[in-house]
Amino acid sequence: MIPSAIPQELQDLTQVEEMLIAQALPIMRVYIKPGGQRGYSGQCINLPQNVKELATSLLRYPNELSVIIVQTKGPPTDNPSEDIIYNDSTEMSSFLPVGEQQQQEIEAVRNQLSENEPMPWPTIETGPINEYQISHLATMAFPTLFPDGKADPTNSGILRDVPLQERIKHLLKCAEQSGIFLKQNPGEAHLTIDELREMAASNNTNVFMSKLSRYVGNIAGTNAYWSRVREELKAIITSVGAPTLFCTFSSADMHWPELHALFKASTDCETGSSTSNVRRQNVINNPHIVDWFFTQRLESFVKHWLYETLGAKWHWFRYEYQGRGIHCHGTAKLNNDPGLCQLTQTALKGFLAQKFKDENDCSDTTELDQDIEAGQKAADTVCQYVDWLLSTVNPNPTDEDMWIRPEVHPCQRSHHDISEHEKQSDYADLLNMV
Repeated sequence: MIPSAIPQELQDLTQVEEMLIAQALPIMRVYIKPGGQRGYSGQCINLPQNVKELATSLLRYPNELSVIIVQTKGPPTDNPSEDIIYNDSTEMSSFLPVGEQQQQEIEAVRNQLSENEPMPWPTIETGPINEYQISHLATMAFPTLFPDGKADPTNSGILRDVPLQERIKHLLKCAEQSGIFLKQNPGEAHLTIDELREMAASNNTNVFMSKLSRYVGNIAGTNAYWSRVREELKAIITSVGAPTLFCTFSSADMHWPELHALFKASTDCETGSSTSNVRRQNVINNPHIVDWFFTQRLESFVKHWLYETLGAKWHWFRYEYQGRGIHCHGTAKLNNDPGLCQLTQTALKGFLAQKFKDENDCSDTTELDQDIEAGQKAADTVCQYVDWLLSTVNPNPTDEDMWIRPEVHPCQRSHHDISEHEKQSDYADLLNMV
């Protein structure tokens, strides 16, 4: 299930040209995420497009196809001048000087635009296509992706019953891996597929795969990418020392009042289950906003608490997505770290020395006593540092049967709405419910 190569006739088409020859016109809501990645939300409909009209309207000789004007259908505006696609007064130059050859090209384009009448856009029917009954819908909508229908995920004639989600995953892997070797090694672009396969199966397999892996390492999510990131993290630890702490951040996306204020959702939890349903639907319909809000909170947390309050030296985070949503795992090293790894090793050595001394009769215990003393000092240092780092405990744990579950989740309350005498109980509620 690998797509065929794009034929020469369909190569280098513009987006408008590809839309003109598509038999189906997909309409969907597309947005751009904070990192630049595109996504979509809501429903997608496909309207049938009559490309026969365009095919019968095109000229038959290549020398007569210099310029084609395509005009979308629609009622004329109140201003007739706005309905003119091009006229002699259209500005085609800029503030830069225009050379003689460029001026001739501009005149040639102007002449062609003045002579040719606009060609109407292919007729688009109002009734959407039933994607459950029409086969090869992706080929109809994207002719350059599936020029001959091969590897079309909407092909209903596939012998194996493969879920659509798995088909899309397979195509994404093909898209990530296609052209990897040739892009990294343009000098060997003349090699055929058979020659590349022979190279991979020969004694030069290690050389071939080393070239391939270096390029794949730039693709986020691949094994080579995470291998490279792991080596970078190990290099940081080797250079500046082991991290002080490891932490996990979860998203309370169902409760944050500031997040749901962006959706204009009710934050009154006394209205019943309808508010919870609205919150859940807002999170489902707007994952890009939820991700953005989570990253903004995390960045503020790192800036104000990790660096300005605790005095971090460096940190490293990794975002993960599961069925529940986004969360983050991270590690950081603080500037005042006394060397916890080395201290714990020294404390363990002193503990073992004390145990050995208690269980055995030793004539000379000088070295053991030194290890015991050093271990005790190391243990005291670690305990004092942990007491500074973890300065609070749960004042009302659930195992004491004194805690009463609040009606409102603590994450749904704004900090400004919590009175001074409620802060300790709110802190206990937060620890017991998160």
